[in-house]
Amino acid sequence: MPLAHADACNLTVTLLDEQIAAGLGGKKAIVAGQRRVSYEALLLRVRQACALPGLRDLPPGALVALVFDDQLDAAIALLAVMRLGLVACQLNPGLAAERLEQQVRHGGCAAALCCPAGAAKLAGWQEQGGALHVVAPSLGGENADDSCHLGPAARPAFCLFTSGTTGQPSAVLHRHADVDATWRQYGSIIAAIGADDILFTSSKLFYAYGLNALFFALRAGATLVLAPEPLDAARIWQTLRDERVTVCFCVPTIYARLLDAADIPALPALRLAVSAGENLPLALYENWRRHVKAPLIDGIGTTETLSTFISNRPYAVRPGSSGQLVPGFIARIVDTDGKPVAPGEVGALWIKGDTYIPGYHNAPEATVARFVDGWFATNDLFSCDTDGYFYYHGRASEIIKCGGIWIYPSRVEDVLMTHPAVLECAVAGQRQDNGLQRPAAWVVLKSGHAQSPALAGMLQGHCKDSLSSLEYPHFIHFTDDIPKTATGKKMRFQLAGSTTLKENQHVRMP
Repeated sequence: MPLAHADACNLTVTLLDEQIAAGLGGKKAIVAGQRRVSYEALLLRVRQACALPGLRDLPPGALVALVFDDQLDAAIALLAVMRLGLVACQLNPGLAAERLEQQVRHGGCAAALCCPAGAAKLAGWQEQGGALHVVAPSLGGENADDSCHLGPAARPAFCLFTSGTTGQPSAVLHRHADVDATWRQYGSIIAAIGADDILFTSSKLFYAYGLNALFFALRAGATLVLAPEPLDAARIWQTLRDERVTVCFCVPTIYARLLDAADIPALPALRLAVSAGENLPLALYENWRRHVKAPLIDGIGTTETLSTFISNRPYAVRPGSSGQLVPGFIARIVDTDGKPVAPGEVGALWIKGDTYIPGYHNAPEATVARFVDGWFATNDLFSCDTDGYFYYHGRASEIIKCGGIWIYPSRVEDVLMTHPAVLECAVAGQRQDNGLQRPAAWVVLKSGHAQSPALAGMLQGHCKDSLSSLEYPHFIHFTDDIPKTATGKKMRFQLAGSTTLKENQHVRMP
């Protein structure tokens, strides 16, 4: 139907057409290295993608797998599929072919839109009847189409897979309206993003954190700068400086590596740094404040809720906390019986809000375990003080039973991070020959520090100054990297029981 008669609730109309109608057509929408597109050019590329063979013939609501290693093309494909009233299933092009095919099948995708590398990984699926469209060298074409159906807000707009922090990822469907709620509750209120802002994200668009940065930028009429490749500290600092970024969205690992760089430039344009995806250690926050003028705010969100639902405010940061509830959300902290705990006590966090989904896509057993009477059980352990500030204590599945007491890995990690030699660390339970579990720490050192038994002993002594005799890491493992999901979350379940990390050095101290 003609655009003038289309359902204005379609998200792409809000993100593109309305911005152009407001006079922002010539403004930069997305910057990806040397590739820069205005709002008008972006809409044209999206309309061209809508005319790709096969896409227009799919029934409204059909899932389309998107596999792109180029983030600009990933954004164009996402917007085009949603504009057609289809569901954009965002997939990680770095997955192995078997895993990628599993997610396409699990999502029930009717077709796939891919870069050449992604298509090669889905060759087996295509041979068995999958509808595959390969786009090369870049997304777009000569024709543009506005005769497509525009999906209403009640229909799913896109599908994301959870990061798989504790195991198998799950598929999550979100509506067009969920993006607007996320914008109203967090993007416009907490981050206060406006048309003059230039946003940067180090996270990819196939995860909620990076995708929200895209949505926030376009919803505000702002500009999004996508991360350069390779993703090293020097290139990120240069990008933040040269593009005059005002708001950046990174995970704690990225902030740690930025601060370990030899040169930290002055960033007069930067007004806000946002951290999510993993708990922000207090020592890392304090290090940032010593070197960078812009405030760093921590928060927590999930793929299931799409939005950050607990966050510090730029003007009201409580160091060490995850912040307060974002408008539109309510929370409960419960014990093992599902009963609320007292202020200051640790329990499991349950959350609900405007972006709540009824369950996982095509996963009834996982849905029953995590979605309870309108609440989402995050499996994260939190406490909340009388001022409404929430404090993270780790994943329920990752706490360690040692000597009859429960040990929270995040508490041990926070202490380790205060040592001047530690760049990153992760704590998990390690079983001894007698079957008993003891806390162990995997440590990445800052540049200029060498692995040694003496340093391992110093790290343990440092922990003993602040922790009990059971809490300190009984084993220290030096490693060059810590296993993480693509979103930067530590995969502690891969560490538990491991003593064979590549090039590690481990020491048991009395």
